[in-house]
Amino acid sequence: MRIRPDAAAAARDQSAVEALVRDTLRRALPDSVPVPTVDSRAHRDPRVVALAHAVVRDEGPGPGCAAALLATAAAEAPDHRWPVLAAPAPHLRQSLRRVLAAAPPCDGGSDRPTALVDWRPEDQVRITAAIRLLDRRWPRMLDEIRAVTVALALLEGPAVDGCTDFRVHGTVLLNRRRLHDSARGMPGTVRCAEALVYEGAHNRCNAAAVRTPFLRPSSDEGPPADAPLRAGSPPLDGLVRHLVALVRCAQFYRRMLDAADAPNAADADAVPAAVRDRYGSLRHQAVQAAAALETQRTRLTEPGAAVLDEAHAALAAPPHGPVVRR
Repeated sequence: MRIRPDAAAAARDQSAVEALVRDTLRRALPDSVPVPTVDSRAHRDPRVVALAHAVVRDEGPGPGCAAALLATAAAEAPDHRWPVLAAPAPHLRQSLRRVLAAAPPCDGGSDRPTALVDWRPEDQVRITAAIRLLDRRWPRMLDEIRAVTVALALLEGPAVDGCTDFRVHGTVLLNRRRLHDSARGMPGTVRCAEALVYEGAHNRCNAAAVRTPFLRPSSDEGPPADAPLRAGSPPLDGLVRHLVALVRCAQFYRRMLDAADAPNAADADAVPAAVRDRYGSLRHQAVQAAAALETQRTRLTEPGAAVLDEAHAALAAPPHGPVVRR
């Protein structure tokens, strides 16, 4: 696992997740329930991932329902286009409930609920534009996101901007407001592309940690390598993921600024001032996160320390100047 995107390495780690899901289902389900074969892409389906997490916790459905879910996932797997724009579904609602239970109270005291919603045609146009922007500015990043992300689900409400959940690995939950321009002048296309980079980094880290955890086991956290389908990650593990996501997002904005500053830049490369401001903010946050993680270096595994070192190197590069083409 590296800060710089690597689709091939991501695919290998994703295969490890799928093997874990398959083996978990085979051990936990009765022999009467046929588990898709190793060459089936059904194990990428977040519904199947959720089933594996549920059965290992004795929270799963009966054999008949499990068999029906697996058969549906296996039948649909060859036809999946990327990304799957997921409709509200039970496994996603359960995921959102877990996220909301762990989220801090909303600022402003809004009592408007945060809920999953269907994708409207205009939402689909906006998410497609964001994907095209990412493909234009950072195609290797998009390739890696494709390797570890299957479905995008849409939210509305004040509580969550976006999130991932290893119990539905492969899904990104994205707030509809990220598809729209911000009050500070950030285009919705750019905001959405940033969200894909950020949440995609979390999916990438989650997949990597199945084979090569970032933290050394401690007495109160248990051995992460032996219990990858665990209920949650320790806070320091979250800091590693946050650092990776912040550095990558800052690099995405720098690519946009570099394109605007290139000698052959076209009008389409012009960026608003909000892009420069966001780059500076993300870079500052990444420096702070790296400094915080440095104080815990002795708790990092070799792969975890390598991620931290690469983050330091990326942040040591001179920041982009205040270049804005109008």
